[in-house]
Amino acid sequence: MLGRLFETIWRRLRGKPGAGAALGLYREGVALGLQSRFDEAAVLYRQALALDPSLAEAHNNLGRVLEIRGDNAGAAECYQRAIGVKPGLPHPYVNLGNLLQRRNDLDAAFAQYEEALARDPTIWEAQNNLANILLERGEHEAAREAFARAVRLRPDDPIAASNTLNCEIYALADSPERLLQEYRAWARRFAEPLRAEIPEHTNQPDPQRRLRIGYVSPDFRKHAMGYFIEPILQHHDAAKFEVTGYSNWPRPDPMTARFRELSHRWRDIAFMTDADVAQTIAADRIDLLVDLAGHTSDNRLLLFARKPAPLQFTFLGYPNTTGIAAIDYRITDALADPPGMTDAHYTERLLRLPASLWCYRAPEYAPDVGPLPARTNGFVTFGSFNGFLKITDAVIDVWASLLARVAGSRLLMITVAKGEAQRRLREAFDAHGIDAGRLELYPKVPVDDYLAMRNRVDIALDSFPCNGGTTTCDSLWMGVPTVTLEGRVFVSRAGVSLMTNVGLPELIARDVDEYVDIAAGLAADRARLEFMRSGLRARMRASPLCDAPRFVADLERLYRDAWTEWCADRRAAPVERAGAPAV
Repeated sequence: MLGRLFETIWRRLRGKPGAGAALGLYREGVALGLQSRFDEAAVLYRQALALDPSLAEAHNNLGRVLEIRGDNAGAAECYQRAIGVKPGLPHPYVNLGNLLQRRNDLDAAFAQYEEALARDPTIWEAQNNLANILLERGEHEAAREAFARAVRLRPDDPIAASNTLNCEIYALADSPERLLQEYRAWARRFAEPLRAEIPEHTNQPDPQRRLRIGYVSPDFRKHAMGYFIEPILQHHDAAKFEVTGYSNWPRPDPMTARFRELSHRWRDIAFMTDADVAQTIAADRIDLLVDLAGHTSDNRLLLFARKPAPLQFTFLGYPNTTGIAAIDYRITDALADPPGMTDAHYTERLLRLPASLWCYRAPEYAPDVGPLPARTNGFVTFGSFNGFLKITDAVIDVWASLLARVAGSRLLMITVAKGEAQRRLREAFDAHGIDAGRLELYPKVPVDDYLAMRNRVDIALDSFPCNGGTTTCDSLWMGVPTVTLEGRVFVSRAGVSLMTNVGLPELIARDVDEYVDIAAGLAADRARLEFMRSGLRARMRASPLCDAPRFVADLERLYRDAWTEWCADRRAAPVERAGAPAV
């Protein structure tokens, strides 16, 4: 994306009449930026600004370089200077909005995107990020409309269309057939044209040999997905599998270093094109290539559309199909995806692990489990730790009913941004007669506080129809039982898988009335809550969720079986649809 921005500015300036030495230095900086030589570009931008402090584009581009290098404060100053000297230039508003959005100041970021669009209504990034904020604030319909406007600005951009799919998960969670059509349409538009680039794979078809696996992810870092990926890399049988990590993240951290150490080979691909990465994967002779991101941000799905490896999988990072025919398999389990119930919702063939699709490794910053808060407080505190974009009007209705039923109870929620999101949420509960004083609302919190806040909560409430995954595991690790509602698609069955694997199927509700009954029943039984709280961490440790050696052995069997089938006729096993012959 940075290269695209530099290229846009370069095109604007190329052919402009010379405007002195400052402009010449700036243009040289842009050229270096296009080559990802950012530090050298920064030197030239500073030299240009020393000659002409009114060169707004140089302020803006220097800010982008500082942002890449992690100097957000310096970047913000540059953007503000650019706005000061040239208020009509839209890009500094977008960049400042991006900084504010990452700082979780959503309303301020929203205002910056509006400023950018007021100056240039065609700026896609401003429209797209504005839509993301609407989604994060829980304004689902407004977000859908905003994403549609973003797609109209870039009808040929796969990222714009992919972002729309992410929004549709929440709007169409109960309409999997319609949602599948949207994914197929995306793939027809952007992935299918790349079929011509699929090579003839010459990997040795030996079912017993050591296999080369490649994992592709933007989350090889301190990220929620990272804690599920690490035990997989740690426990692969090195005698039977050689692992290559393809990291699509430009700013490595100490956790990235751990992933690198756990891999036999490492490739940083953030600044490489899909075509170049595909050639690298082919040269690495990868047998099985695994996508760990799906349609989440910074994915490389169009790399997979080129099929640089004979067998391709999607796993862990995304709660739906990719829509891409070149991805052969999706790894899941029989609780999240019951055989015959959900197979038809995917373009990939489902491979089911025998226990759980999640292998949880608790973060090293997890504190000890504290005493039951209700004993000290004298009232029960319910908690929600899922992304606020999952909290629909239907969820609010049910939670308000629960608070009304459990006298004096409170609800603690994180990921509710300050300002508009919190105001709207308080109004929604007030409409149900729930006083605002019973709500404790917080925006996103630092990771070190994220788990510690569980020590203030007695019972966690799962969202629906889009359940939590990582958040539920974290709550269980902190001794907080989680009430979940069973649905008929993957996103609404994550809680079923997790609660069953940890041995708490009694916390799975079949309808909203039972959901309220279960949560209210727990709230009325302090002794039971204390017993569960004191034993949940040990229960987690003993469950399949934390049995990494067993999990990876099961995963390797799936890989080996798929490879054996490929060796038989040099193609992946066909997708099987319920009620229909294999196709």
